[in-house]
Amino acid sequence: MADHKINHDYVENYSEVFAETVVSNFFQSKDTINGKEIVNLTPSKQVNFLVLKSLYTQWQSEMKKLESPYFDFNNDKVRGALMKFMNTVSQHINVSKEHFQPVLKDAMEDAIYLVFSPYDFFLADISLRNQNRISVKNLKSIGKYLKVNKDVFDAFISRLEEQQEDKLPTDTILQVLNEVFEEFVSSTDTEAFIEEISSTLHFNIDEFLIVEASDTLVEEQEIVDEPQEFETVEEEVVSDVVSYQEEEEEEESIEEEVSSEDNVVESELDDLDDEVGDVDDIEEMEDIQAIAEDVKELRDPPPSDEDNSINSQYSQENTTLNDRLQTSDEVSIADHHTNSKVDSVLSSISVNQRYMFINELFEGDNEEFLVAFDKIEECKSFDDSVELLVNGYAKKYGWDMGSDNVKELLKTVFRKFR
Repeated sequence: MADHKINHDYVENYSEVFAETVVSNFFQSKDTINGKEIVNLTPSKQVNFLVLKSLYTQWQSEMKKLESPYFDFNNDKVRGALMKFMNTVSQHINVSKEHFQPVLKDAMEDAIYLVFSPYDFFLADISLRNQNRISVKNLKSIGKYLKVNKDVFDAFISRLEEQQEDKLPTDTILQVLNEVFEEFVSSTDTEAFIEEISSTLHFNIDEFLIVEASDTLVEEQEIVDEPQEFETVEEEVVSDVVSYQEEEEEEESIEEEVSSEDNVVESELDDLDDEVGDVDDIEEMEDIQAIAEDVKELRDPPPSDEDNSINSQYSQENTTLNDRLQTSDEVSIADHHTNSKVDSVLSSISVNQRYMFINELFEGDNEEFLVAFDKIEECKSFDDSVELLVNGYAKKYGWDMGSDNVKELLKTVFRKFR
């Protein structure tokens, strides 16, 4: 038995290339795009309508900026005039290429999650509102933009309306969402959706879905292995750093080099494991920097002299993102995204990654999550950021350092310092 998990890197990068492809084609002969053109822009109606949803959300945000402490915006005449103005503006959508491409990218991401993981889609929409109480009427308004999994959304809204209150606590709304999805079985035709978007850009289901061992196999493995003490978590972090660097090297000659060095490092880490033993408090560990130093060569290997290295593949001026995605003998799009350096960790993660981290690693505490990432941005090295996460959050929230969520977090942070 095997389970499948969504490859978030692939989703983000597929969406980026999809948006670039569509936008490049459309704006060859036009400077802007209007509402009617958006409705028929891509072969997927769901993608097109999620673009409109994004514009609607932005439009609401812009209108709120008109409010002022010096005028009565609750006055009936003011509200009437404002609504008339808003309706007029909403009928005259006009977006340039520069501003439209990121909107289309986000809409493509949202569509994929709505089709394959609707719970994550609705959770992200609720969480992004960042409100203690949410209007059911306002939440219901997004239904007109949904073309798939509309049945579960309608059931969700129906349960909320049973509360007979317009504004409900966010915790109550999330509880109802969980209850609805416990009973929900999706009837969405995923193959039809894949066929639609693949007519523009091939969607690789094998890269999109990661095959994982079943819980049974994991449990059997845990029985064979000795129990793992939380206090030895620093060593696991170092192993993950090694694995991240191994993922970055695509050329066979470099892989052999890394493999050889990896054996040496693993041996050194085994020796360190004997030295560390059982420790009473994770904060007493002072050898994170020393361990990281042992794998420095693996994290910063010498550049390859071969002409067909990864760097040379991406130095060609005429190679587009679309070419890179569809050429089988080059680095996959997920690998290209993972390998690229970022200036800000927080701005580099997708919406779905963000809420996965918040809910799975920070127990739903958005403030704690933001504080942690602010501290990471101030770190001078990857080693410092690892020490920060281990000492400040891993033990507090009981992280399983071998879990995919933690590995993805570390992988994301590593891109800032590579």
